[in-house]
Amino acid sequence: MPFVFVPDPDGIRELMQSDEVRAELHDVAEKILPVAKQLAGAAKQHAFQAALKVEDGTRPKGRPFSRVIADYPDGETVEFGDTAHARRRILGQAANVRN
Repeated sequence: MPFVFVPDPDGIRELMQSDEVRAELHDVAEKILPVAKQLAGAAKQHAFQAALKVEDGTRPKGRPFSRVIADYPDGETVEFGDTAHARRRILGQAANVRN
């Protein structure tokens, strides 16, 4: 008879919200941050570079997150470009995101 694994939603939630998982998420974001800063510096986007930081939090349904953000008014333009600015994709490159 094959073994059947039935996940326990409460156990998964507890594990997902554990300090260990939160610490690992933060560690991954902390590894991405210097790469993003280096890419921003190479692109001569020094204000964008200075605005990069790690943000930790919890989504409304309880899932934790850590992410690298640019607390910069023109951050979206630097990242994705527009008709007057080239697409830099600094955060995407730093996190090895395709697109």
